[in-house]
This record gives sequence, C-alpha cells and structure tokens, in this order.
Amino acid sequence: QTLVNNLLASSSIEAGQFSLYQQPTGLNQVLENALRMVQPLLERRRQTLIVGGTGLLPTLTADPARLTQVLANLLVNASKYSPAGKPIDVNLVQQPQTLRVSVADRGPGIPPAERESIFRRFVRREANNGEQYGVGLGLFVVKTTIEAHGGRVGVDERPGGGSIFWFELPLS
Repeated sequence: QTLVNNLLASSSIEAGQFSLYQQPTGLNQVLENALRMVQPLLERRRQTLIVGGTGLLPTLTADPARLTQVLANLLVNASKYSPAGKPIDVNLVQQPQTLRVSVADRGPGIPPAERESIFRRFVRREANNGEQYGVGLGLFVVKTTIEAHGGRVGVDERPGGGSIFWFELPLS
C-alpha cells in the first residue's frame, strides 16, 4: 500500500497536480495512524518503536493524510534498513517556531556525500543484507510533502550507528 501511495503521489507531483487539503491536524493522531499502517512490518521484523517527546503537541494546519504518508514512509524505511529485532526511535519536539519529528534507525547510515541526493526520485540504497527495497520514491514524497507544508527535511548521522531522518513544520 505504501508503494502504491508513493506512486500516486509521485505521479501527481510530476503532473503538477500535487495538492494539500489542510485542516487543523493533531500530530498525535497522525502518529497513531502511521503506526497502525506499519505495525505488521514492525511485528514481522520483531522491532519495537520507542516514542519520545509526545506530550501536549500543538494542532497544526496541515494535510493529515499526507503527513501520515510522510511518517509511514520514514517508519518503513527505518524498519527495512535496521536489523531485525532492533528498536526504532521516534521523537516529536516542539521548538519555538517549529515542530520537529525525527525517526532514527540502527542501519548502516548514509554517507554525508549522499545525504542530499537521497531525497531525489528513484534514489535508493541497499539494505544490510544486499537487498534493495522499493523504487526510490518514498523520500522524494517525504521531501515534497514537507516542503509543500512550508517545512524542511533532512538526515543526520545517528550516534552509535544509523540515520536520523527528520522534518520540521512551522507552527504558525
């Protein structure tokens, strides 16, 4: 389903018809919806999710379905690139002007020279076991969606190994 959603979003982006249906959106509900979508994958790979910083998050003006797709894409990637049985960390932090959401895996990490290109269409990396997952649309959809909301997206090295994919959305 994630692949189909990414193909549809990518097609609408390419056709110049990508749009947002913004409404008051609680990020806690977005997180719950994304978790429900990826739970079978996490269970199959024996991975737990460690969620931090959720507290009382503000309501944003955003497209809840698109944000759910963004978070599901990041969680699916974290699961696929992390070893089976290893936890995935999700952190939601309200900053003065933005809300920052990060998903940290325990995979091989992404070399600094590849961090910008990883968000382009059809770019993908090999997993630990040499397999390639997906068609390279998920992070492209993530970047396009977050930027359409007026936000930013990026990836950093996770201390101890792995990657931290993050996005920030403006609070106003």
